[in-house]
Amino acid sequence: MEGGICISCQPGYYLKEKQCYKITLPYCEKLSDSNENECEECLEILSSSNGKCVAPEKIIKGCAKYDTKGKCTECGKAYTFKNGNCDFKSCSDGETKIETCGMCEAGFDLDDDVGLCIGYDGTKDTSKGMGIKIKYALLALVILSFI
Repeated sequence: MEGGICISCQPGYYLKEKQCYKITLPYCEKLSDSNENECEECLEILSSSNGKCVAPEKIIKGCAKYDTKGKCTECGKAYTFKNGNCDFKSCSDGETKIETCGMCEAGFDLDDDVGLCIGYDGTKDTSKGMGIKIKYALLALVILSFI
């Protein structure tokens, strides 16, 4: 914010007439500059096709990247890729396995220390969903965080 005027927005929001508005396209972090109905940048874990973010029908535990057909193409660092699935590597002595978010919706960011989606306003998503933590931040709270 510069002089009380918004000049950029958090991921998942777009700037229009000096205000930030929530992107309504699911899983979209940045809209196309030429078309507000097309996504230019999806959540890191997803691929895009024809301006839309493609989410898989089934979440694969440990998957770090999906292709445009919703198939896992890459696993997280604690997993190995095998036959389209991600197999957990065993823990070393002194390490403990913890569940973490697969991805966070716009308005939230993954806190690697605790494995939860943390809102830009400081809230935490502690729900136990399908392996993806999806949550929408209130526009007012995001705007207030800039003041």
